[in-house]
Amino acid sequence: MNIKKNVLLLLFVVSLINCDKLFAATLEVGVGQTYTTIQSAITAATSGDIINVHSGTYTETVTITKPLIVQRNTGDSPIISGNVVITTGIDQVIVDGFTITGGSGAGVYVRNSNRITIKNNTIY
Repeated sequence: MNIKKNVLLLLFVVSLINCDKLFAATLEVGVGQTYTTIQSAITAATSGDIINVHSGTYTETVTITKPLIVQRNTGDSPIISGNVVITTGIDQVIVDGFTITGGSGAGVYVRNSNRITIKNNTIY
């Protein structure tokens, strides 16, 4: 009986560790979507949410201030005309699948943050 209780307790603890992924919301950005700018979706999001960006040119500086996944919608090719800034002390951010152009300097700035993934982007 003790083994059964220990196994159940272990499963419960493991589920709590991974529960942030279970409750992540997906916020849609684009023409005809809930949000028309990437930044407005980021502002509305809570930590761990997914910002799903549809095709279009988004002329804005995207400032990420919390742990998020900012990704292109499957099959779409969104363009960020501006910079992407990941602010100081933010962990666990993914930026995936964009063309980033027209910004000043590097295009993507990461300031004293950890576990940041920038992948499948074209930056010029």
